[in-house]
Amino acid sequence: MIKRDQELVIRFLDEYNRVNQDSFKVIEWPEQTERNRPAVEAIAINQAGTSLAIEHTLLQPFVGEKDDTQRFRAIVDSIEKDLSVRLPGFMVSAFMQVGSVPKGVNWSEAGIVIREWLRANIEIFPMQNSSHTVPGLPFELRIDIHKTDLRDDAGKLFFSRYLPEDSFSDVMLKALSTKLPKLVATEADRHILVLEQDSLNQGYGDVCNCLKSVGSLFSELDEVDEVWLIHSVAWGSENYLSFARVWPDLAFANVVKVEQ
Repeated sequence: MIKRDQELVIRFLDEYNRVNQDSFKVIEWPEQTERNRPAVEAIAINQAGTSLAIEHTLLQPFVGEKDDTQRFRAIVDSIEKDLSVRLPGFMVSAFMQVGSVPKGVNWSEAGIVIREWLRANIEIFPMQNSSHTVPGLPFELRIDIHKTDLRDDAGKLFFSRYLPEDSFSDVMLKALSTKLPKLVATEADRHILVLEQDSLNQGYGDVCNCLKSVGSLFSELDEVDEVWLIHSVAWGSENYLSFARVWPDLAFANVVKVEQ
């Protein structure tokens, strides 16, 4: 069965071929078969016999995002779904800092405390912005509340996190450190790095500028022919992939709807 990363590479090649009027197809998945050394995601070849090495990596919005998201969602998902916490006629947004939920905490118990605190206070939160410390937790948790009118609505409740400042350059630094050496060490006529983001925290221009800044630390980047960025995001119930080349220059390509 084809893996998600492999499917993404195939979809990228479809777009790459469309833009360049080429005919590349994957002939090998080295990362799946090579056990003795680091290997790239895919090797492709076109009708002219030109070989292309492709390496793919997911860019987190900040270092440690996946672990922090796991703790964050484990606490807030059930609260967001609980209709009894919502306030009819109002939208309440709750903002927390990244890292607010420490490791080693019982997420279920913490979620219950936060839920009951919200239920007891949601009517008396002032309109617009206010800041609060949730009592009864084994750690200090600061939550900023934004409350607005939402007339003729059953009420909505959302949780969000503030992104750490200046964290994306560290994410890019880690990605390039990990991926560039094995990409340029692969024997191929061309080398392409495919970056993926599953959020819209940074735009194409942001990624391009960060890549230029951080990339100056890596001589291997000069051996890479192109770097592409794929945004894999869902809008409502539909999934889309948007493609852009971000190295050596910025060039937007296309948005493709992913059929389920």
